[in-house]
Amino acid sequence: MTIGTPTWSSRQDQLAADGTRPGEGDEWLRVWGLKFVIDGGVENAALDQPYANQPGYRGELQWEPGELAEAARRAVRAGWKVGVHAWGDHAVRATLDAFEAILTDQPGTASGTLVLEHAGLARPDQLARAIALGIPVTVQYPLLSGLSPALVEYWGRERTADIFPLREWLDEGAVLSAGSDYPKPAPYDPMPAVWGMTTRHSSP
Repeated sequence: MTIGTPTWSSRQDQLAADGTRPGEGDEWLRVWGLKFVIDGGVENAALDQPYANQPGYRGELQWEPGELAEAARRAVRAGWKVGVHAWGDHAVRATLDAFEAILTDQPGTASGTLVLEHAGLARPDQLARAIALGIPVTVQYPLLSGLSPALVEYWGRERTADIFPLREWLDEGAVLSAGSDYPKPAPYDPMPAVWGMTTRHSSP
């Protein structure tokens, strides 16, 4: 379930009414957890610096970090794992602020309970912070290869070139997992994503 705005209480009631439980499923398909969304994609990701094609515009956060921390904290206490979609560097920082608040409050939280989803424009210091906090990162290379023309238009070439430096992240000790982000902008087949992560090209 994806949660975009601060409505966790109603969502929690809905999950309870539906009988959905953390880890529910079988050996083929299992409920992993909840996905919160703190910013948007190419056109409205939360960035530290203005958009290349919109001077003065930096995107926006869909959650205040304190509200996100409280909602995610309640989810974790209810037994859920939590992933947060954070695409821009401002969103990544806000998410890590929320995660750090949770880990400070609940120091025994198991590794992998809190996950940074995408972290497309994460800065080196932000990645180092995620590693220090023990926060895994999921990456979806087709978000770069499939959206590169729009990213260059909205963010500029320099920032687009900084997205998903996976080799550097691995060398730093980041815990990464990868996917295609199907159905958009990539097909279900994972191999184009594997090819892109290996070659760092936009298309074969």
